[in-house]
Amino acid sequence: MHRCVVGCCVLLSAALRGQHGRIIDGVVGWFQYVSKHAARGVRHYQRCSENLPEGWKGLTGRVWGKVGEWPLYPEVRIDLQDHRQDGDGGFFAYRRLVRSWPVSDRRRAGDRYRLRSARRMLTCSDTSRSRVIGFMEWVPYEVQMAFCANLRTRGYSVIC
Repeated sequence: MHRCVVGCCVLLSAALRGQHGRIIDGVVGWFQYVSKHAARGVRHYQRCSENLPEGWKGLTGRVWGKVGEWPLYPEVRIDLQDHRQDGDGGFFAYRRLVRSWPVSDRRRAGDRYRLRSARRMLTCSDTSRSRVIGFMEWVPYEVQMAFCANLRTRGYSVIC
């Protein structure tokens, strides 16, 4: 009976403009749910430290009330220009580097599923949105700075 009621609630909430609704079973389901929230940016309301209950401040990690720290990186804005006036070839060269790094990393690890995911990671037909997709989730900060140095040696104007 309980499972039927829960199933009906999941179906109803998924139908009413919910992004995705399903029953979470076991440890794997719980960690999939938690990882979805951990992947969100630090400014997202569910990761904002001001929204924590008083007793949990300073104790949070990946799961509230557990040990650990949220990974925080400085916000970086990278302006890339090519040799033309207001050219944006630098952006596309940088984007190709960002895409090729995880593909190479996954290929080396031999993980087929993650390789497919890496190949699709920057797929977006909306050009205004594609320019603001965060690259930090895919490539470490140090590697991105090495990409910028590479682009500088190739003649692009790079301002970080």
